[in-house]
Amino acid sequence: MPAKQRGSVQKESSGRWTARYYDADRVRRSKGGFATKSDARTWLDDETKEVAALRRGDLLPTRDRPTTVETLLDVFLDKHGRTVDPSTKRTLETRLRYARAEFGERVPHSLRKIEIEDWRAELPAGSRADILRTFRQALAWAVARGYATP
Repeated sequence: MPAKQRGSVQKESSGRWTARYYDADRVRRSKGGFATKSDARTWLDDETKEVAALRRGDLLPTRDRPTTVETLLDVFLDKHGRTVDPSTKRTLETRLRYARAEFGERVPHSLRKIEIEDWRAELPAGSRADILRTFRQALAWAVARGYATP
């Protein structure tokens, strides 16, 4: 088994720090401009974890992931919708309309818990819990299959 990739952190002549690593395609990459060595190492550790997940097949490459919540929900309804009853799929579509209207053009990993809580308060009281549960189900499904990151 090959050694776990750690990458390297180097100080630039400007006093800033640069992180170097190999991406999932084994191409040498670097990112510079970090104020501290710790900042560079933290970023690098996250990046190498993602590369390892890509190599294992646990995560889809960024280019293959949905870029908006709208497309993520389309993928969810297409793939998960095949496995459920047609009436259940219609219910999912109806409940997800609220999430599409609020978050449709957003990047999935940019969603924050506080935003979702604020949005939840604006939903119709009688169906609030069901709408939120369906949206959480779609997001959890996407994370479990590598379409989104937590």
